[in-house]
Amino acid sequence: RSDLLAIIADTLSLNGVEGTCRQAAVHDGVPDATALSFMVSAGLLFSSLDGTEGRSVEVPSVTLSTLLRAHSPDVLIVDIEGAERHMEFRNWPHRPRVILMEIHTPSLGTSALCDILMRLASTGYRATDVGWHTWVFVDS
Repeated sequence: RSDLLAIIADTLSLNGVEGTCRQAAVHDGVPDATALSFMVSAGLLFSSLDGTEGRSVEVPSVTLSTLLRAHSPDVLIVDIEGAERHMEFRNWPHRPRVILMEIHTPSLGTSALCDILMRLASTGYRATDVGWHTWVFVDS
């Protein structure tokens, strides 16, 4: 278990929120349980599959569809350090009511932002709020 996972579990507990913490990397490009190298940065922020600095932790992969099917969340929080540009929003086995998504516009660019917004809108989600880089999408 990484320090990052412990911090997430502690944050849920301190806020009285029940949730499931699972050490895995969500990746739709490989089968579930594929071993992936996740880079944990020293300050924990900016840890990612694409990271180049920090220490490497081997984690199993899991597809977003597998997680949605297993947990049927009302709210999906997406903070995947720029990989949101590769997310697929169609054919999910469960549709969360709300998606909170950090979109790294400065590094992705406005064209990628527009593509993400259009793909979400085409599946019935509408943007209702944005603060800094975090967007709120509601299933309409």
